Amino acid sequence: MKCRAPESDVVAKKIPFSVSLNGQQNTRDDVDYYYYNAPTVSELVPNFGPDSGGNKVRIKGSNFNPFVELVNPDGGMQIDNRNDTFCLFAEIGAMPLVVEKSTLAYCEAPPNLNGLDYTFVEVSLNAQNYTDDNIEYFYYKPPKIYDVTPREGPTRGGTEVIVTGAEFLTDKKIICQYGSIKTRGKLMSTSQVKCLSPKIDTPGPVPLLITYEGDGAKFGSEAAEFLYYETPIIDSIEPPCGPTYGYT
Repeated sequence: MKCRAPESDVVAKKIPFSVSLNGQQNTRDDVDYYYYNAPTVSELVPNFGPDSGGNKVRIKGSNFNPFVELVNPDGGMQIDNRNDTFCLFAEIGAMPLVVEKSTLAYCEAPPNLNGLDYTFVEVSLNAQNYTDDNIEYFYYKPPKIYDVTPREGPTRGGTEVIVTGAEFLTDKKIICQYGSIKTRGKLMSTSQVKCLSPKIDTPGPVPLLITYEGDGAKFGSEAAEFLYYETPIIDSIEPPCGPTYGYT
C-alpha cells in the first residue's frame, strides 16, 4: 500500500499514522510519521572533479539534520533516517550522503560515464524527495603528461621544468607535485605547464604529477619521474687559463 503524505505545518514532531479501509474505523497501531523543513543546497566544495569520480564533496546548505533534537529518554534518536539520506548527481546517479550537522554534509562524487561536462547536485533526507536548487558540479578529464624537460635538477631546487601533456584546464589553478611537495604551476597553454622544482633534502628520483588546487593527487595525472642530484661543488680547475680561440 502506498499513501501520499498531505502538506503540514507541524515539523519535527511525531504525528500518529493510521489506515482506514472504510473511511470510518482506523488502525490503532503505535506508528508515527514525521515532517521536516525541506533542506536546501547552497554550495559545493569543491564543485569540480575528475570523470573517474571518487573525490569527497562538501555540501553546504540548511536543514540537513532536522531530527537532531528528537531524542528518547535513553538518549537515542526518536527517528533515524541515516540510511535514507542521499545526494543525487542528476543523470548520473545517487550516492550516500553523510550529514555532519544541519548546514554541512559530505558525498562522494560518482564516476561520470555519460560524458557530461557538468550536472546538478541535490539531496534527499528520505530517499524520495530531493531538493531543487540546481547547484552545478563540473567534471573534467584528468590531465595527462607526455614529456618533462629537463628530467633532472639539483636538490637545492629552482629548476624550470616544462611539462608537456594534454587536458590542462585554463580555468583551474595548476599544482605541480614533486613527491609530497606541492608548488604552484604556471599554465603556458592547454598542453604545457611550467613547474619550478622545490628544494629537497635527499637526491634521487621523485614522481612529478599535475593536479588542480582543491583536488588531491589521487585525481591528478599519472606521474612522470624527475631526478634530483646533489649540487656539484668545484674546488679547482686545471689548467686555469687558455687562449681566446678555445679548445683548451
